[in-house]
Amino acid sequence: MTLLVGTQAVTAHDRYRWMLRILDVRGALEGRGYPPIDAEATIAIEDPRYAENTGVWHVRLSAGEPKVERGSAHDRRALPIPAFSSMFSGYLRPVDAVRLGFLDGDDPAVGALDAMLSGPDPWCPFFF
Repeated sequence: MTLLVGTQAVTAHDRYRWMLRILDVRGALEGRGYPPIDAEATIAIEDPRYAENTGVWHVRLSAGEPKVERGSAHDRRALPIPAFSSMFSGYLRPVDAVRLGFLDGDDPAVGALDAMLSGPDPWCPFFF
């Protein structure tokens, strides 16, 4: 209903935070929209439920078009799938993931992920 009223006519006093969990890392990274930039990042993901998600992933954007490949050894901490899912959606910024201890501050992927996954806060007008 808030979408039907005028701008700034509704003040939210509570915010329901929705949940997202990536089930297919490769499919999600290949299917996501990106800004038209050139960037690349290598991240390690830890997913105890779906072994095919666990491991090192290399994402390369060329004018915003992704190429996702399995990576080899990675000397950085693995990102838990819940944190990755939040970053993927744009809810958790990579710099905040550093502050929370999910990523290392000197990890070169942080800046690239920030550029790749930038955008407005995610939202959904539906409640299930």
